[in-house]
Amino acid sequence: MLVQAIARMPMRSLQLPPAAIQTLFELRRRGAGLARKETQVGQFTLPYLEGGNLGGPTVVLIHGFGDTKDSFVDASRALAKTHRLVLPDLPGFSEASSPHDFTYDLVSMADVVAGFFDALGIRGADVVGSSLGGAITVQLSLTRPELLRSMVLVSAAGLRMPTPSPLQLRLDAGDNPFVLQTHDDYEAFTRFAMEKPPPIPAPVRRYLADTAIRRAELNTKIMADLLAGDWDFTPRLRDVEAPSLLLWGDHDRFIDLSAGRVYHREMPRSKLVIFHGIGHIPQYECPARTGRYIQGFVEAQAAGASRRRGVEAV
Repeated sequence: MLVQAIARMPMRSLQLPPAAIQTLFELRRRGAGLARKETQVGQFTLPYLEGGNLGGPTVVLIHGFGDTKDSFVDASRALAKTHRLVLPDLPGFSEASSPHDFTYDLVSMADVVAGFFDALGIRGADVVGSSLGGAITVQLSLTRPELLRSMVLVSAAGLRMPTPSPLQLRLDAGDNPFVLQTHDDYEAFTRFAMEKPPPIPAPVRRYLADTAIRRAELNTKIMADLLAGDWDFTPRLRDVEAPSLLLWGDHDRFIDLSAGRVYHREMPRSKLVIFHGIGHIPQYECPARTGRYIQGFVEAQAAGASRRRGVEAV
């Protein structure tokens, strides 16, 4: 693979123009059998990736705060032969429209995502949500349950953590680590978010850092809008009817594992899998293993199997 070959090259002096970086992203998508498309939902243009078996059951994979539709590209490979894959950009992130007069609270963002499902005619999907995407998935399960058959929550936000995470403590102190000013900030953020960051070529890291720095003002607004709302689903979780798989790293510094245990305790049809030595973003840190768990879960739903409750540490 070209991307892996570049990752092994000495990078400190190598410079690549943005167009070349975009080509690398496009090659990675093509290698996973995904193509970029877009649709309109109200004032938002929402790009998304689609591929896999277009005649199979639909799996929608939703990224987290500050991430992009490419988040689950590698983890989704396990599903490509049997499932239609849809990976959208969330409103306000990546290539999606980001109007400054929109209020990016959880309910409003979930309404846009529900409109995305409607625009693509998606019903009864298996929905995978990471972090903020996980909170949006829970909101959809409560307000638009016909959209979901099951859900996989990966380090999901959406409730008050019994044990505040290092991220929560920083936010409470007025420090928003999602607002980056320098390349060093980006490198520190990557180490904070992931216990086992994947190898990324230095030119790609620089490109991602530059993108994050340009987004500092917008990320500040979106985070403020989100934090102004009620983030605690706990009293409503027993109303969630969808079978649910919870994937959590035991080194998650963003959403503490104690939150995963609350989700598991309160949702009657859930199973919690704890990844040892993994941080907040398993789809980057251990994509193959994350993909296998997602695959096993959604295939069980297709077969009509009931998932046994429990906790599994791996």
